[in-house]
Amino acid sequence: MAKRMSIGQFIRTTRLKKKILLIDFAEAAMIARPTVYRWEKAKYIHEKNLPHIARALGVKVDQLRELNQPPR
Repeated sequence: MAKRMSIGQFIRTTRLKKKILLIDFAEAAMIARPTVYRWEKAKYIHEKNLPHIARALGVKVDQLRELNQPPR
């Protein structure tokens, strides 16, 4: 069975595929650069941040929701 990509892996992979620099992504998502770094390592990101991430990456919020795994 294939391992599912985490939301953090998706953010990093998509950002790099689209050649978006970390600083540019941070500005587009309206957050600090260290936050982007934490998000790219995360398995879960608070729901309120998903629209900002989606807009910055040019993806749908639902796509991010599918990958977002709440803490147990």
